[in-house]
Amino acid sequence: MAIFKELDETDKVAGRVTSIHDGLFSGDNPSEMIEFFYDEEKHKTPLSEATSDADIYDNWITPSKEDYYADVFHEEVYIAGLLNQNSQQQFSVSYGHVNGFGSPIGSAFNGKTPQITKAVYSQYKNILLNPDDKRFTFTKKVDNSFVGYDADCIHVINFSTARMKERIDEGNFLFTLGVSVNNQINYRVAFQDASVFGTSLNFVNSSPQSGRVFDLVKVKDSDRYNNDESDIIRMTSEPESTADLSGHDIRYSPVAQLGFGLVYPDLGIIVINSKAVAEQLCEGLDTAVSNYVNLSPRNSIPSDYKKEENEGAKFSWYGDVSPEYTDSNSNVVSVDDLDSDPDTSTTESSIFNPNTWLTSTTSGNLLHRAGGDRNYQNFLKLVKSLQQGAKFECRNTEIIPSKHYFIRIKNTDFNYSNNPSFVYQGYEARTLATRANAELDNYLGRIRHDGFIDDPRVYITTVGLYNDDNELVAVAKLSKPILKTFDSEALIKVKLDF
Repeated sequence: MAIFKELDETDKVAGRVTSIHDGLFSGDNPSEMIEFFYDEEKHKTPLSEATSDADIYDNWITPSKEDYYADVFHEEVYIAGLLNQNSQQQFSVSYGHVNGFGSPIGSAFNGKTPQITKAVYSQYKNILLNPDDKRFTFTKKVDNSFVGYDADCIHVINFSTARMKERIDEGNFLFTLGVSVNNQINYRVAFQDASVFGTSLNFVNSSPQSGRVFDLVKVKDSDRYNNDESDIIRMTSEPESTADLSGHDIRYSPVAQLGFGLVYPDLGIIVINSKAVAEQLCEGLDTAVSNYVNLSPRNSIPSDYKKEENEGAKFSWYGDVSPEYTDSNSNVVSVDDLDSDPDTSTTESSIFNPNTWLTSTTSGNLLHRAGGDRNYQNFLKLVKSLQQGAKFECRNTEIIPSKHYFIRIKNTDFNYSNNPSFVYQGYEARTLATRANAELDNYLGRIRHDGFIDDPRVYITTVGLYNDDNELVAVAKLSKPILKTFDSEALIKVKLDF
C-alpha cells in the first residue's frame, strides 16, 4: 500500500493571485472610524504645559519623542486610569516644516539639538520624492493655467504596513475635518483621493519606490455648517463640474488656489498641504460664523473672534503669524513683509524665527513668539480636527499569491490505513499472539477485520505535502471526510497561500 505519491508537474499550478479587500480599522465597522483618541498624558511635555517665560526657557531646548508624532487609537487609551487592552493604534499623524519651525528647541542655546519638524519633513521627502527634489510640490491654479507650489509645511497621516496590508484602496478613502468657535459654531468638510478623476494635475516628482500618487481633493458639496448633521458621501465617479455649492473648485483651496495634498496608496501615506487645508477650514468656519449670526437676531459674533486667527486658520503656521512689529523707522511690518522691507535688519528678522530665543522685552508674549500656540506639536491640531470631523473611511487590499496542487487519487491508491482502528499494533498484537501461541509478526500490522482485506473502506480527512527530503511542509484538512474504496477515485485541490 502506497504511503507517498509523487506529484507530476502537471498537478501543480502556480502564479495565481487573489486580492482580498477589507476594512482597515478595528472595531465593529472596520471600514469606518468615527472616534479618534490619542494618549493625552503622553503628549503633555514640560514645554506644552509651560505657562510662563521661565518655564519656556527651562524646557525649550529639551526635545521629546512625543514631539515627532502621535498615534491615533479607535478607543480610549486609558479607562479609569488603567490601560485599555482593546484600544489599538490605527494610524499615526505628524507635522513637518522645511525650516524646523515649531520644533521644541532653541538654536541660540544648543545648536546640536535636532530640529524635529525639519527631520520629519526630510524623512518623508526622502521616502517619497526624488533625491534632487527639496520640497513637496503641490498644484497651484493661476487663472486658467497651473504651476507648482513648493510647500514649507505638511501634515502627514501614516498607516502601518500591518494595517494597510498591500495598500489602501484608492476610491474607498475619505476623511472629514472639523473646526469650531467655542464649540458652538461648527464647520466640517471632507477630503478624498482623486482616483475618480481621469487625469492628475499633481506636480510632485515621486521616487520610483513610492508607487502611485493621487491628488487629495475636497469631496464635492461636503461643507457642513453648524447644526447640519447630514452624512457626507464619497464621490464614486468624476463629477460633471468641479465647482461645488460654494462656487469654489473642489481641487484647490478657495483663496490661494492650492492643491490640498497627495495620497500614496501603495505606501499608506497621505501628505496634506497644511496651508491649503488651513485656508479651507478658515474660510468655511468664517462662513459658519456668518450663518450663525444671520440665523437669529439674538446671535452675535463672539467678542474674541478674528477670522485670521480662527481655529481653521491656526491649522497651519500661516494661520496665526507673528504679531505686527515696529521697525527702526517706526514702520509697522509683519512676517510677510520681512523679505520686502529694506529697513528690516537681521536682528529684527530673528524675531519671527520661532527657534530663536527672545526675551519678553524684545518680543512681547514669549510663548506666542516661540510658537507655543501655533505649531508646537502641530500634529495634534490634525487629531483634534479629525475628532470634530468624526468620519474616516478607508479600506485595504491584501494580495495573496497562491499555488494549487491537484491530488489525484486513483481507485487502487490509499485504500488502506495505518490507523490503530484498522490494524493490530503494540500491546494488542502481543496479547493476541500470546493467546494463539503464535509469532508476533503474525499479528503485528494485521488487518483487524478480514472483510477489509479485499474490500477495505477508509475515509480521507487530511492531505500532507512533503518535500524531497520527506519533510512535512504543509497540511490540508478536508471539511468533510471522503470515503475511499477500490470502487472510487477522488480529486482533491490543495491551495497554498503565501
